[in-house]
Amino acid sequence: MEDLLGSYIIFLILLFVETKGIPPVTLAIIILNMFIFLSPALGVGEVCLSVSTTLYGCEWQRLALAPLHHIDLDHLGFNMASLVWKGSRLERRIGSARFTFSICSFGLLTGLTYLLIKATLSFLLSDRFNLDCAVGFSGILFALKVINNGHSCDGNIPGPFHIKKRDACWAELVLIHLLSPRSSFVGHLAGILVGLAYVMGPLRMMINWITGKETSSVRFAECCQLSRNGHPDRDSDGDCQSTCLPRHRRQRRRC
Repeated sequence: MEDLLGSYIIFLILLFVETKGIPPVTLAIIILNMFIFLSPALGVGEVCLSVSTTLYGCEWQRLALAPLHHIDLDHLGFNMASLVWKGSRLERRIGSARFTFSICSFGLLTGLTYLLIKATLSFLLSDRFNLDCAVGFSGILFALKVINNGHSCDGNIPGPFHIKKRDACWAELVLIHLLSPRSSFVGHLAGILVGLAYVMGPLRMMINWITGKETSSVRFAECCQLSRNGHPDRDSDGDCQSTCLPRHRRQRRRC
């Protein structure tokens, strides 16, 4: 296990160099998850999220603990590698303070949405859904994916299927469940719904009310401004160039 962990740390260092540094809050979340995995104070069964333990048993601390625990090293490694990319992009866009509050909100709301879906399935189909238990950061990662794609200029994901960036989360939801049937489909779905609540307005308005209006970025529909030859200005990863932000402020109607 130590060899695998060493390889994982080297991988994170290479990602750190490649991305020119991981923002502080994203890096702190990665370190916290790794520390909890290496020195767990509680077992997975004591922190996992389920209707029977959390909703009926009133063990609400599981809403905060479940995202920070992982089943095995592969589970941890995949989620943290994904967080390096998704978390770094969003934290640089909206700032560390707003990102911290957003992550906490996404964790709480993803957990509550998961419980609501499971309780509904239990009421409509079978009581066994009350016993399903989930841990891991992947629900929050799906919310981050939806939001990051919402900040990108519209376009297709490279590949044979021509999937739009805004729809990529749904394809990933199905693909991950097919490749890893043990993964929590409902947990990932809950993350997507929370991300959509942010992109479409209600959750975004709540966070704006608490932390102040987001000023470091604008939504993709407002950001993409046509250049003289009729093509949107983009940077290397498909996002709008940062130079469009001052133009957006001065010439709002043209964006």
